[in-house]
Amino acid sequence: MYWFVLKSVMGSIIGSSFYQWWQGTTMGIWFQKHVDTFMQYLAVKFDIEIAKKDAKFRKQYPLVAQRLANLTALAHPWNPDAQGEITDLKNRVAALEGRTATTRIDMTNMWEHTCIGQGTMSIGKGEECNWCGATEEDG
Repeated sequence: MYWFVLKSVMGSIIGSSFYQWWQGTTMGIWFQKHVDTFMQYLAVKFDIEIAKKDAKFRKQYPLVAQRLANLTALAHPWNPDAQGEITDLKNRVAALEGRTATTRIDMTNMWEHTCIGQGTMSIGKGEECNWCGATEEDG
């Protein structure tokens, strides 16, 4: 009896290790795409609910998942005047800033900085880099 238990455990470990490698290969990606498509077809045909891909993430990181849900709700609130459609975030931000959506950001008040961890970015004059703390004078 112990042989069967040991055989099952070893088979699971080897299978899991193989799949971790195989899912990154071209064939593995192709196979997973077709499995997902087939599972979606079955879900629609037989009217069943299949666990969503982010269910594991939500279970492992419930606080981060809740924060993402809150940010999504803030960024895309439902507009009752649009009959259930999501409002255009670009126009909302433009209205809050008191300018039209076609107004361009004035890049003359920016300085270019190459941050060690984040790469090249533009930062407002007189401000420091949020990542490394460098200022315009530092170069």
